[in-house]
Amino acid sequence: MTLEDIKRRRIAMNQSDISATVKLSAVEYIAGDTIQATVYVTEGQKKKSKRSLTLNDLSISMRVYQISKFNLDEKPILSQLMATNTYILKNNKLDNDENKMTQVHQVSLELDEELAPSMEYSQIMSLSYKLVISIHKTIYNKTDNPVPHPKFLQTIEYEDALPLYDSSRLPLYDNLSRSNICAE
Repeated sequence: MTLEDIKRRRIAMNQSDISATVKLSAVEYIAGDTIQATVYVTEGQKKKSKRSLTLNDLSISMRVYQISKFNLDEKPILSQLMATNTYILKNNKLDNDENKMTQVHQVSLELDEELAPSMEYSQIMSLSYKLVISIHKTIYNKTDNPVPHPKFLQTIEYEDALPLYDSSRLPLYDNLSRSNICAE
């Protein structure tokens, strides 16, 4: 299996000042091999108010597709997912200066031992593979607006038990029901 990609490729996300560089250990693999990649995620900070990347802010997804196509057609006749793996990134700082912060992550994807090799059937048809590495921001962030504890609970006092009953915290339902009866 040959990956039609250069060894280093840089992808920039235009929404925020985040970019990623992927470095593959090889571009040719056989069935049963493990694709290993090093991903460098860099965030350049334009404003000091912007927060930097933190734990669980990003996830990496690796997918290998088998592509079958007729050589005369531009679109493939079949594109089938063969292997996938997803990682939640841990904060692993490599370089941290005033303008940029870089995280380094090792990811891998094991290929099935029964994959057919890349090949071309004369000038009629070809079978190839495509590696897709995508980086996504996760929807959860531990540092942004943590859920506050209810005001009537003290964090340490009721950690393993329910709070003690106190009737002063409850609304007075008797007054509400009597006023509804009188109004009718």
